[in-house]
Amino acid sequence: MSLRKYHGEIGGSQHNNARLNWPGTLDGFPVLGSGQRNDLKQDELENIELQYDFKSKMFELWDVNQKAEFDDINDKIVNGWYRLLKRSDNWDDDNKHFRVWLEWAQVYGMIPPKT
Repeated sequence: MSLRKYHGEIGGSQHNNARLNWPGTLDGFPVLGSGQRNDLKQDELENIELQYDFKSKMFELWDVNQKAEFDDINDKIVNGWYRLLKRSDNWDDDNKHFRVWLEWAQVYGMIPPKT
């Protein structure tokens, strides 16, 4: 598993409008938010807690924008960043295409704020 292909992603609405910091955890997941990995001691770096954010959406795959978002999410699933929880494919007779219900978890490292 390599998440290097995503290192250019900086955050945005898909990531709860938080900033992504790369490199993140030792497992390769980005650190979410303002925490900085280079402020950590070695034992803290080895024990960055993971946070799983649940997401769900119905995708109408005949819509070009929804298909692109669906493909992006599934690319991250097959590369190990996101975790697939549930997928239900349904044929839409009117549009002659699939409508897909998708549930997934996005994985991030979380560095607690310094006090």
